[in-house]
Amino acid sequence: MFVIPILMYGLEILLPNRCLLYKLKLAQKRLNEQLFMLHINTPDVAIYLLSGLLPMEAMIHKSAIVTFNSQVVSVWL
Repeated sequence: MFVIPILMYGLEILLPNRCLLYKLKLAQKRLNEQLFMLHINTPDVAIYLLSGLLPMEAMIHKSAIVTFNSQVVSVWL
């Protein structure tokens, strides 16, 4: 899964809009379907359970929260 960090680079600073999130979600879903050799009609939940990954939107929000937390902690120290 070396492609995901490249797709997400810098997105914790500039949060993407809904259209870009949709495109990133589709790219992640297609990548996982090809990686696990799943059928196109496989539900999203099954793909995420098999891969053990979070959806793209959740990964971006998680990294944004971690970045914000590190900034807040560095100010208080």
